[in-house]
Amino acid sequence: MAFTVVDSHDRFSRELPTTIRTLPVMSQDQELVRYQRLLTLDDIGGKANELGIKATQEELKNVPLVRWDVKQHMENESAGLQQYAVMGKVPVNETISNNLDKTPAPPVLLNTNSPWSAFLCGSQGSGKSHALSCMLENCLLDDPCIGKNPRPLAGIVFHYDRSQAGDVCEAAYLCSRVPTKVLVSASSIGKLKKSYNDVAKKCGAEIGVAPLELHTSHLNTERIKLLMAVGKEGDMPLYMSVSGSGVKTREATLIRESGCEEDSARNGN
Repeated sequence: MAFTVVDSHDRFSRELPTTIRTLPVMSQDQELVRYQRLLTLDDIGGKANELGIKATQEELKNVPLVRWDVKQHMENESAGLQQYAVMGKVPVNETISNNLDKTPAPPVLLNTNSPWSAFLCGSQGSGKSHALSCMLENCLLDDPCIGKNPRPLAGIVFHYDRSQAGDVCEAAYLCSRVPTKVLVSASSIGKLKKSYNDVAKKCGAEIGVAPLELHTSHLNTERIKLLMAVGKEGDMPLYMSVSGSGVKTREATLIRESGCEEDSARNGN
């Protein structure tokens, strides 16, 4: 539902018609007439209309995906995209026309000039990683073959590896066109460095691989517990159980030794 808000800060200071003010009981029509002065755009010199046009233009500039015909309409409305790249196309039923190879396919463009968020989901092998790589290319490359991106962005990808440092991030294959650096766990850097170097060789490029290290000044108790997955619902991690058992054993030993010393002191030894 769309509506217009009228800036009427002096709405209560305006003098209403005497005939309306003096009637003790108003009909529905009279009440409706009474409100019209608050809803009239003429009183503000067309500013509401101007603001509405600017709001529409701003909304168009912030859409994440734009069809080709919409892009042309936006340019006519002085709301053209500043940066964009080809993301895909609208599927067409090939049985409709046998001359698809002769007809240019209108693309769907990714707006790389405004902030947006995306959630990619699908079954295994459905193309999620490929779609993510295309989005990264659109944001990081300035290539007229894929779009218009005069001011390329920088990117950071967080890769969650279920196989415990056994797989490489597929986004690393962009190293053929984008300078790429990978930060990995220090305990797995030997294996992963070799894996990422193999990816770089396939792409004819280089990938910088370095251990991910946190400065001690950036750590506190809460962050350490978070990194060690302590405090979450469910079972406590094994290493924390072992550590806890060790602490309890040490405490029991200290108490026992302290008790023996007290007994010796009482016996005069």
